[in-house]
Amino acid sequence: MKCGDIYVEVEPAERFVCGLGQALLWRAVSGVEVALVLYGNGEVEKARVASLLVPVLYIDVELKSICRYVGGAGDCVSFG
Repeated sequence: MKCGDIYVEVEPAERFVCGLGQALLWRAVSGVEVALVLYGNGEVEKARVASLLVPVLYIDVELKSICRYVGGAGDCVSFG
């Protein structure tokens, strides 16, 4: 999904490789900024790893938290 000048790819965490590939492809082809939104249950490590390449927002449905990762580092807030 393109939001202004940013391309945002949304995927379940178990498909993070696909989402990361799509985001990287959009960045390479169109030159726009990209971000990846992942959601799942306890898959924070996948989000952290993906953030080494693109900014990631991870929504943990089970823990009811949202984490933002950039360059492998991140912070989380609870919404439940």
